[in-house]
Amino acid sequence: MTEQFKDMNLEPMQAYFFARALYALARMDGIHEHEMALLGSFISDVLPNGAAQLQQFPKTPDPDPQTIAMMLDNPDVRHVFLRTAMLLAYADGHISDLEQQWIDTVAAAMEMTAAMAGIKEEIQEYLIGQLTDISNTDALVEVARELK
Repeated sequence: MTEQFKDMNLEPMQAYFFARALYALARMDGIHEHEMALLGSFISDVLPNGAAQLQQFPKTPDPDPQTIAMMLDNPDVRHVFLRTAMLLAYADGHISDLEQQWIDTVAAAMEMTAAMAGIKEEIQEYLIGQLTDISNTDALVEVARELK
């Protein structure tokens, strides 16, 4: 998940809010073990003492959409955040209604609503691309249907 951040220079506070916002998203429908693994990997890569900071997240209030938008004020950072949020939401196999509502609300606060259709398409293509080595094409078709 962190390969998309290599060319991005996130300030420490931006990286913190990026991570906090992703954690808030994961809590929308209960944190799944795959979501926690992705969060742990991301946080370890972008925050000093990431594991210790992650342990503090449950004890602190989630940032609201307007604060997330204010802290992630660069359009490129916002785009990557929304892509990352979509990937994280899919980590447990599907995006719940609560997760989708949260992502849509944050996108609106970021003034990125118009970009969401393209971001969703990027994520669907990426996820389907991850499945191209599967020999069970019937299962692949079914997963593709669910993503649309």
